[in-house]
Amino acid sequence: MDKHKEWVAQTFDRASQRYGENGCSFFDYFGSRLVDLACPKKGDAILDVATGKGAVLFPAAEKVTKSGSAVGIDISQQMVEEAKKRAPFPWITLQKMDAEKLIFADMSFDIVYCGFCLFFLPDVSRALHEFRRVLKPNGQLAVSVWGDRSPVDQWLAERIIALGITQRLSVQNLYSEQALKEALSKAGFTKIEIVTESKTFWHDSPEAWWETLWSHAIRAQLEQLSPSDLASLRQETFAYLGPGKVADSRNAIFALASV
Repeated sequence: MDKHKEWVAQTFDRASQRYGENGCSFFDYFGSRLVDLACPKKGDAILDVATGKGAVLFPAAEKVTKSGSAVGIDISQQMVEEAKKRAPFPWITLQKMDAEKLIFADMSFDIVYCGFCLFFLPDVSRALHEFRRVLKPNGQLAVSVWGDRSPVDQWLAERIIALGITQRLSVQNLYSEQALKEALSKAGFTKIEIVTESKTFWHDSPEAWWETLWSHAIRAQLEQLSPSDLASLRQETFAYLGPGKVADSRNAIFALASV
């Protein structure tokens, strides 16, 4: 495993217990939405890449029922273990695996899902070709990426850069409809359909919002700050947000494509 993938895996290992919790309900919400858009049938075989705690995998597994199969993979072993604790159905299988090196046979799945992961992959083209390889004829790929940042996320990103932290887990610029469509088309996918959705999630206080940062990818940047810079950023963020509830606006881009 290369250094970047190790960094991704280790960051999500540390985030795994709080991932998708403490106000991060957007993973469950957008995971269910991705399954709604690419809804599997009873008896289908589905693969969920970068499964996390099962935000996509679990609702998809419910659709395929025990006559189907639902496989979730993640590069983080701790994330896999957390998902195993929560798996609601016995026909769910979970294992650690690299999205760019799938061990499955050709034409194994009816649908491949990949929620909020492509931008972490060093070789996204290789991963997409792997997804295409393991899909059955007329199979479907369903992916999601983040769209434009909310004002508070943009402000925080700029403050982190101002503190000298420029290295982040995301290595692919796939935060637009056009970029995502071009990547899928280049990998040989057809009938590409793009759907966008925005939704606001609310946190009870600036402190509650700050805590959610440790349960997803921005944690990797915060961990690079010195203790004094981190403490200063925290206080500066609270001053920027002001008292009361915090609106966490999320813009998601979904893409459905065929082989």
